Amino acid sequence: MQLKSVGQTPPTPRSGHSIVTVGKKNILFGGIDNSPKKNGKLYPNNQVYTIRIIGNNYEWFQQQCTGEIPLPRSNHGACAIGQDRMFIFGGYYTSDTRFNDVYFLSVRRKGREMRK
Repeated sequence: MQLKSVGQTPPTPRSGHSIVTVGKKNILFGGIDNSPKKNGKLYPNNQVYTIRIIGNNYEWFQQQCTGEIPLPRSNHGACAIGQDRMFIFGGYYTSDTRFNDVYFLSVRRKGREMRK
């Protein structure tokens, strides 16, 4: 069944992103979006969204993060750690720029913080 969008702030179409359930929140991180950047090429981003599913509908919310934000990336690994953190590993920016770093995205009610 395809769900219906009810929000006004969806992420752009993308690939190579991750979506992880952290506690009761579904968190989207990064990926290559469909908006051409430098020289008309597509590049990854480091955007963070939550998606709320209500019955057959869904709504996106872009999250503001503080602290050290990882560089934009796609094709990274991600999983939940406990009830309030998303683990992000590696990925790449371009075919020549690959990452071997680790970040935690802390998901809390009063603010979000990205920490390396």
